[in-house]
Amino acid sequence: MRFYIGLLLCVSASSESAYDAYPNTNAAYNLDTGSRSLGPTASTAFYKALGATSSLDACVSASASWRNASSPTDRCLTAVWLRQPSNATFLHTCWCMQQPKWIPVADQSADSARLLWPCASDSDCSLNGECGTNGSCVCDPGWRGLRCGELYLGPVDRGSPGLREVNSTTGSNVSTWGAPMLLDSDTGVWHAWASEMVNECGLNSWRTNSQLVHATAAAPGGPWVRQGVVQSVFAHEADVVRGPSGEWVMVWSAYGLPNASDRCTNCSQGTTSPLYPRGGCGPNAMHPFKQMMAVANNPNGPWTAFEIPKLSTGWDWNLAIAIRGDGSAVGLIRAGMVWSAKQYANASSWEAVGGDPEGPGLPDNDNVEDPFLWMDKKGRFHAIFHNMEPSTHQTSYCGIHAFSDGGDVWTSGGWAYGDAITFTDGTNFSFSRRERPHLLFKEDGTPLALSNGAQFGGVYGDGVFTLVQPIVT
Repeated sequence: MRFYIGLLLCVSASSESAYDAYPNTNAAYNLDTGSRSLGPTASTAFYKALGATSSLDACVSASASWRNASSPTDRCLTAVWLRQPSNATFLHTCWCMQQPKWIPVADQSADSARLLWPCASDSDCSLNGECGTNGSCVCDPGWRGLRCGELYLGPVDRGSPGLREVNSTTGSNVSTWGAPMLLDSDTGVWHAWASEMVNECGLNSWRTNSQLVHATAAAPGGPWVRQGVVQSVFAHEADVVRGPSGEWVMVWSAYGLPNASDRCTNCSQGTTSPLYPRGGCGPNAMHPFKQMMAVANNPNGPWTAFEIPKLSTGWDWNLAIAIRGDGSAVGLIRAGMVWSAKQYANASSWEAVGGDPEGPGLPDNDNVEDPFLWMDKKGRFHAIFHNMEPSTHQTSYCGIHAFSDGGDVWTSGGWAYGDAITFTDGTNFSFSRRERPHLLFKEDGTPLALSNGAQFGGVYGDGVFTLVQPIVT
């Protein structure tokens, strides 16, 4: 639904612009609980309390008129009207959101609207496009939406859905939970490094049953051929990028679990018995995580591995990296916390950015994990994360895009993809979990596909595989 009002645009006070209204939708879903503000009149860095209004229309008008006295170019991008919030002190309050993040959640007690201001720079287009002379974003291939933050995903072929590993003896699913996938341009072969669960177990066993396996394919959709184990149990969450001299660089989380008693065994067809606690089995199920890096001149190895001690911790950081041409690097960990290194292969040079012991997170403390990081052809940085808002793994807005000019200060751009896919035969399917995102790129840097760890169910419910969905360019 689109409404038109007279907005006070920066270019002309008399200009007319548009806004999109989303009834029964909350784009700041937990404001009425007070968890992001001190009360119904207390603003935060990203949410401005504009007082009570009579309707969403009135809230939009107030949001369009708002200006930051200390930074006049700041403006409201989203208006949220709490029509009947759970916390009555927030009744009819109007909120202006400055950041471009757009994650609308179904909510019968609220209405939201996106203010369709004309773009002023490429940053208004999420650095995924160019701001045109008419004030509209012209998105790069593979991206779409008002601010070019949504992946343009195509249908999936049921016969080639990605890395769907099958036990050659039993014919049952072998669970894999995501994989970086890179093209070796010298051979035309695609390479993947998947988190595979041993003993026919599913995702719930990941802390004790995950190992990294290498697979190859002629095309991203498969079929993929398993080449062997690269890092044995416990090894999880690989990210692989190319270094400045063409070398292959892998990072992952590791911990030695040499004993069979540390692994779940009562599993069937790639799923884990509910008798086991979620996360793993045995006396070392809650083990710490070592952050590892390895370098190879060939995607088939051999790999020279070493630890990054400052990033080793009691839990999984989900480290992802991007390496510049001079060997310096940027890293993102869980919640979008930023790290950097003067030389990526010098473990002692990795430091948290900004003095924070864990690194600064994304603005507004976004509830994200599983970052995937890359540099575009202009040297700017992008990331996609698994989005856990509203505070759950099972959310229809599975992916969130963020961007940065220099890799140190990031902006959340909003949701990039959801949990549902369409198959080429016209049928649809929604995954109960869709996480661990990685983008696949053509040789010219154009995005080709999105891969995810996807949970489809199975005997005990935690059967997963590595989905590959084409991107329309």
